[in-house]
Amino acid sequence: MRAVIEQKGTGKHSILRDYAVLFLIALGSVMILVLSLNSLSRSYEKNTEQGSASHLLEINHQIQFSIESTISDSRRIADSLKSYIEEDSGESTDQLFQHMAAEKNIWGIQEIYLYTQDGICADSTGTVQADLNATEFAAEIVRGKNAYNLSKSQLKYGVAVSTGRQMNGSPIVAVSVARDLGSLLDNMDIRSFGGSGAFYLTRQDGVRVSQTHNDYSLSTYNILSLLEGGSLTPLDSSSDAIETSMAAAQERILIYQKGSGRYYVIMTPVQAVPGEVWYLFCMISTSAVNQDIDSFSRSAARISIVDICVILVLFLLFFLYNQKKTRRYNESLQKRDEELSEMLVLADSANKAKTEFLSNVSHDIRTPLNAVINMTAFAQKDIQDPEKLSQYLKIIQVSSNHLLSLINDVLDMSRIESGRLKLTSQVFDLGDDLQSIVGIIRPLCDRKSQTLDCRIDDLQHRWLKGDVLRVNQVLINLLNNASKFTQDGGRIQFSATELPSIKEGTAAFRFAVQDNGIGIREEDQKRIFEPFTRVQEGHAAHVEGTGLGLAITNNIVHAMGGTIALQSELGKGSLFTVELYFDICPEQPSASGQAAEDMNMRFDGKRALVVEDNEINRIIADTILESWGFQTDNAENGNDALKDYLGQNPYHYDVIYMDIQMPGMDGYETAKAIRASGKEDAAEIAIIAMTANVFSDDVEKARAAGMNAHVGKPISPEELHAVTRNALQKAGNINREEGK
Repeated sequence: MRAVIEQKGTGKHSILRDYAVLFLIALGSVMILVLSLNSLSRSYEKNTEQGSASHLLEINHQIQFSIESTISDSRRIADSLKSYIEEDSGESTDQLFQHMAAEKNIWGIQEIYLYTQDGICADSTGTVQADLNATEFAAEIVRGKNAYNLSKSQLKYGVAVSTGRQMNGSPIVAVSVARDLGSLLDNMDIRSFGGSGAFYLTRQDGVRVSQTHNDYSLSTYNILSLLEGGSLTPLDSSSDAIETSMAAAQERILIYQKGSGRYYVIMTPVQAVPGEVWYLFCMISTSAVNQDIDSFSRSAARISIVDICVILVLFLLFFLYNQKKTRRYNESLQKRDEELSEMLVLADSANKAKTEFLSNVSHDIRTPLNAVINMTAFAQKDIQDPEKLSQYLKIIQVSSNHLLSLINDVLDMSRIESGRLKLTSQVFDLGDDLQSIVGIIRPLCDRKSQTLDCRIDDLQHRWLKGDVLRVNQVLINLLNNASKFTQDGGRIQFSATELPSIKEGTAAFRFAVQDNGIGIREEDQKRIFEPFTRVQEGHAAHVEGTGLGLAITNNIVHAMGGTIALQSELGKGSLFTVELYFDICPEQPSASGQAAEDMNMRFDGKRALVVEDNEINRIIADTILESWGFQTDNAENGNDALKDYLGQNPYHYDVIYMDIQMPGMDGYETAKAIRASGKEDAAEIAIIAMTANVFSDDVEKARAAGMNAHVGKPISPEELHAVTRNALQKAGNINREEGK
């Protein structure tokens, strides 16, 4: 009996031991499951946070762009007001204030202020302001020609004014545009994530400039004080303190945790005011962005207490749940992407029209092309009249250069629009240049029986230094527009007047183009200088053009430090006024004696191989070279050129002129084949690239292929002669014959 009892006791202990093992296994499995689920939850939450932060950062960038554009508009509005005041059309002070009030309502700005030399400040209603800082701000504007001032939430941008107008018996010296930054963010109508986020605009030290008002619980004077008492976890690669990042104008993405509150913090530097960095802060509760994370964590906690017998079922349920959750998450991401796409469409709407430019450039190219075609026809008609023929050829030359300049402008349009327009400086005769411009435009006016009156006052300074091609582009564009938008039989007036210059060594000029054409409506005048803007009514609707001409003109004038103004009345015509400054050339330049002497160098007895697939280009090259004494042979492609070269005795050809783009073997390949041919003169013969590929990398490719020099098309005889002379001199193979 005792043995049985002991056996039963032993069996009971064995069962308990087995249960204990099973319990430990179950407990261990549950713990492993819980740890795995917790790890997966944290990983999932981290990935969600990273994805959400990226979308919030994109929203910040769009708001940053809107803020910078809005404040940039203040400068443009102030410059427009400056031009209006300086025009001084004779209106009274009350009328000036009426205009300021109208401009204020049109642009939706808070206020416009005028400042006098005595420190008086008045708003758009003419009310004198009791502003103790007005005198100091006005003096700052005059000293620097422009200035910013931020007082509480009001930002003022002012520009200096040079005019004879007075206010309260004192000359007006400055005008400023004021914007209420306190409502700037609210006016942007930020609705992402149900409007639950707060956006702040601060100085670089964190002091608030403005904030949205949808969450007053996050209202603060300094954003840094709002973040005190909590922890900041970076979601980016930087470990710097937030103060250090702000001092270095760095963009940051962080998680802010204080108590039970958890927020995304996105901070983006804003270059709103020159010389000063602001910051745009976005603070949004993570729960508003990642609404499913907490429910996922609670589900994982509940699963951890379930018995080991349902672990496999839980794994299956978790898998199915996770798949459903992933689909929901992807749907939420898609919804967010759609919201962001709508915001990007709104932000990029101003840039869409640029893509149409290359298909609508006829407006800017037809003017000089018309001059080339008509002057060529006139030259053929008056070929027996040397004086007229010389005049026609001069206009053709000017128009051709201008046409080439326009083509370069088309290729460089993105730089013009982004403010990176490069200007050149060369000596030119303003009087001769203006006569050439008139010669280009007059045939257009004659064709429409229009009267072109030109008044070029006595110019004290004719020889100037500047970008003459850009000047031509501006004036030709304005005159061409005047002709196009004026009815047949109308009148166009063009005048050039030298003005007193305020800077020593410079000369100031005013160019005016006036017509009695269709005119421009007042509402259209405010956007006429914007890209692709055209008056779409009446006669103007049938005039060809991209609407880009005045935008390019406006960019060029401002890049040259000048001003452009418009006065127009519908049905009565328009007046465009351009004022420009140029450096004075102290002495009239004379032709270089050495250049003239070098152009007399002959190449009699020399042989040249012209490799060119275009027949007209071959005729041009042969004509130029044979006038210098060359005997020329032609090849229409690289294969024929290599065959001709190898088929002749060594040193048969003195120089090879090589086109680049040809059927079959191109110019680079042909030059390499000649150099590698092993022929006795292969390493010495001069090979000159003569091509329309004129960019810097094209020149480098030509040299890498073994060519001695590069000449661009259209061919300049002077440049071609100099390049040929230098190439043959280096080869020790030139005869100089003076006087021929």
